[in-house]
Amino acid sequence: MVRFKNIATVVVFILAIIFIFAAALHSLGEPLERDLTTYGYIGHALLSGEQLYSDLWDHKPPGIHIAFALAEIIWGYGQQSISFIWVLISILSIFQIYLILDKISGWQAALIGVIFYTLSSNSIHLQANQPNTEIFINYFTLIAIWALVQTPLPNTRHLHIAGWAMGIATMFKPVAIFLLAPMLFYVLIRKYSVEKELNYRSLLPTILILLYPVPLLWGPMFGYAFLQGRFHDFWDVLIVYNSQYAGSSIQNIWAFLTHPNYLFPQSLTGIWILVLLGYAWLFIGSRSKRVKVPHYFFILMTMGVLFEIGSLGKDFAHYFQVLIPVFVLNSSLLIYYVIDEMRIRSGSRLILVATLLSITLGTMINYQIEFFKHHPFELSHEKYKRQFIDARELGQEINAITSPDDLIYYWGSESGVYYYSQRKSASGIFYNLPLKDKNNKQIEALNSRLLADLEATPPAIFIWNSKEGPIKNSHLYDFVTKSYHLLGNRSYFQIYVDNPENYEF
Repeated sequence: MVRFKNIATVVVFILAIIFIFAAALHSLGEPLERDLTTYGYIGHALLSGEQLYSDLWDHKPPGIHIAFALAEIIWGYGQQSISFIWVLISILSIFQIYLILDKISGWQAALIGVIFYTLSSNSIHLQANQPNTEIFINYFTLIAIWALVQTPLPNTRHLHIAGWAMGIATMFKPVAIFLLAPMLFYVLIRKYSVEKELNYRSLLPTILILLYPVPLLWGPMFGYAFLQGRFHDFWDVLIVYNSQYAGSSIQNIWAFLTHPNYLFPQSLTGIWILVLLGYAWLFIGSRSKRVKVPHYFFILMTMGVLFEIGSLGKDFAHYFQVLIPVFVLNSSLLIYYVIDEMRIRSGSRLILVATLLSITLGTMINYQIEFFKHHPFELSHEKYKRQFIDARELGQEINAITSPDDLIYYWGSESGVYYYSQRKSASGIFYNLPLKDKNNKQIEALNSRLLADLEATPPAIFIWNSKEGPIKNSHLYDFVTKSYHLLGNRSYFQIYVDNPENYEF
């Protein structure tokens, strides 16, 4: 049995890793969406000496920008570095899935989990075949879950690991804190069940050990900003803007939990079978006698990720990627419960297991066949229509008609124009989403800053996205018409240049 276990494990992991590389290579030519090109552009700018939040405007915490900067150091400034990030984190994640399930149920359930995670982690319906912030949150969440299930009562070392993992996750997106809360609740329940009492002397250290990494990471970040004289830049973006962007977390969570279209959005199409099995485990799993973790652990983790998504107040597809790890764990345990524990006749069990596995694997493999049938541009079109295809084509054309030292400015939200042109923006406010957000009370100040930036460092090329409305209605109209000439149009892009004689178009 040990030999069979080792052979099966090696075979499954080899196939999973081959599949991950194949999926990444297939996605390599897919035009990147705006989040990824924003992180790539900012990561490159950070390596060039620019300052986040002061020079470069983005409302995400610095974790994602640092990750992309590190990827550029290793793999270069280009789409290949983004693909290799996805490969690396995906492989690390399947190892964590295996370690968790092997600990709490056994190697058979662990291999089922590896297969499920591999076949779901690149769902195009969840926009998961490219590395947005959620893939990092998922990985650090898995580390935290692994730490919490190592012993019946998590010890101090494992609490430190879980706390630091979730603390780092908040540096990618602060909503990870909503999963840290149920983790703390679980630890306190386990502590009471073992010690049969809770007093402040034992309670407070446990709470502090799990929670201290969050302020220890965020506090020095703001302290550094204060010493640099940039505290208000950090505060205005990370705290003020994000609070306006998301609104009330409590109201958002309530709306999310009370509207079925939020709980079961179309973006879950690619993993719907895991979602059904995962929810079924929440009702059936309490019957299991062999899972080494109390059943309420899975209920708490599932509620945590639902709160995590719901708190954002929006139903963007990639937000729902955080469901993948928990539902992979839940569904794997359900399948293995049916195989190993369910009290039914062996013939009925065989039929039920065969049916469940056929439906689950058949459905997921079918989605993978569709994935590999799509050309990379078709993948982008399937998810986002043409906007990022157009941004890539425009960026490549701008690259061809400019020199590396030329500044450009693009009025639109597709930061891929900068990423694919590999040209620097004339302003740190390089995409216009915060300038159009009606909840943003800093719009006037940001618009003034943008105009001042453009006047101080005029771009060689100014691109206007006509889908944003007529340029004559823009506060930049006088600036553009005073110093620039319309070189021509590319689809809905109007391209203005300072000296038409210098450009072939």
